[in-house]
Amino acid sequence: MRSILRNFRWAIWVTTFALFVYTFLVAAEILVVLTNIIFIASPFLVIWMVWTVLRDDFTTHKTFDDYFYQDSEIRRVTVRQDADNTAN
Repeated sequence: MRSILRNFRWAIWVTTFALFVYTFLVAAEILVVLTNIIFIASPFLVIWMVWTVLRDDFTTHKTFDDYFYQDSEIRRVTVRQDADNTAN
């Protein structure tokens, strides 16, 4: 079983939660020390999140030629241009 630090979903949740906490603390102007700690830690959190997502072994069988997005069932629409319908 993978460790929790290598789980990309966990990395995304932690980084997003830290962003929301930081935004709230800045807007509320409270706990300046905690705000500064999150500000200093934020680049490391983003690097950890990106590294974890890129190193994950997730694979898909959907290709860009078949589907417009990987996470959606929307298929690409191919546009055929007929010789009779071309405007000169």
